[in-house]
Amino acid sequence: MRRHGFTTHGPDIQTAVFRAVFAVSNAQVQTTAALLRQAYSSMSTDAARTWTGESNPNSSTLYPFEPLTAEQARDCEVSIGKTSARPWGLWVKEVESNVLYVNEA
Repeated sequence: MRRHGFTTHGPDIQTAVFRAVFAVSNAQVQTTAALLRQAYSSMSTDAARTWTGESNPNSSTLYPFEPLTAEQARDCEVSIGKTSARPWGLWVKEVESNVLYVNEA
């Protein structure tokens, strides 16, 4: 699917839709974090020292990227999985009431 859109998955349609809807906001948060990190890492040493309180900050030690551990990823999946059903009813009502989604086939 290179350069042809977005794919999501899940054990059921409800989970796949939840992941698709929140992929946009998650991408925005990650982009903002990356931009802030870039701006922060390009600060002068004096500014970074003032900001962090560290005596010898540099761009590699200020806040290095740390991916989730396997345990954190599993725990996130469990906790988020419990909330994915909450917006489903709202989304169904929105689709049912919007003429854009009428299927006449």
